[in-house]
Amino acid sequence: MNANFDYKLEAPTWEKAVEAYAKLLGEEQATEFWAEACRFCNVYMETGELAELETVFLYLSQKDGITGVYGTSLLLRLKTYCTLANAQIS
Repeated sequence: MNANFDYKLEAPTWEKAVEAYAKLLGEEQATEFWAEACRFCNVYMETGELAELETVFLYLSQKDGITGVYGTSLLLRLKTYCTLANAQIS
């Protein structure tokens, strides 16, 4: 049996993550929250590297409340993408 799956994989992006947090927290608060996370992790959103996304998502997953839950969700999505796409991130 030859299974050819087309998952239509799309890498997670900074833009999508910030957009999701904006829906969760409101645009202004999400922008401030995201900027704080990037400063803490010493990463720049503009690069778009998966390893940097992983760093920020891991940091966010350690937060209390819904922001931490959502950070965990983003981290899981990234790890799933990398597994399916066979990409190395760490």
